[in-house]
Amino acid sequence: MLKYFIFSFIIFVNDVSYNAYAQNIEAHYKVEKTIYSTDVNGNRKKIATLPFEGFLYQKKDRTIYFQRPLYLSDYPDGSINIKVNDHYQMGIGIPMDTLYHIYYMAFDSLITRSRVEISGLNAKEWNVKQHFNEGSFVWKLLSETKEINGLKCQRATFTTPDGRLIYDVWFCPEINVLAGPYTVRDLPGLVVVVNCPAYDETCILQSYSTNVNPSDAVFWPGIFDQAFR
Repeated sequence: MLKYFIFSFIIFVNDVSYNAYAQNIEAHYKVEKTIYSTDVNGNRKKIATLPFEGFLYQKKDRTIYFQRPLYLSDYPDGSINIKVNDHYQMGIGIPMDTLYHIYYMAFDSLITRSRVEISGLNAKEWNVKQHFNEGSFVWKLLSETKEINGLKCQRATFTTPDGRLIYDVWFCPEINVLAGPYTVRDLPGLVVVVNCPAYDETCILQSYSTNVNPSDAVFWPGIFDQAFR
């Protein structure tokens, strides 16, 4: 009990002051998105798993996360086609941009820039600029801990007020970062595993380095040259 109390206290201290000690980082993730279809009886069935590479960069008070699809050549028409019967085939649109889930956060100005995405080959997408409130993500830090790829991790969850699970995360409190994959922020440590039911996606950390100085260009991908709403 005393050991857990000490560990919890360290987490609390980090939560208060982690911005002051944020470090540069580059992290790579293996990402899988499960595609489901629902039949006429309402049964949900897995039909495909789409692979991505995920990239997280942090430089001082700025972070950016994005994914690169690894399946584009397998689905050139932007959809997964499912045979319903001998007379009907259904297509499910999938993300076809070369960059996906782009989330940029500036913790000095509390501004986030992101990309609204619609699946399919001819989908229309746009950029969004918004302000955010630091500390607005209220995580439930659980007592569960385990070692993942040599990192000592703790589990945390983030839910909506009505109890819907948004993120189920394993993070390493010894590696201090401001944000993680997707819109994850306000968590005191590097995200090692994150399950996101809303996207049917799972991210698993493959490698990271704190001995880096990311280029400023990384934080402004070419797609951000388009207009923001």
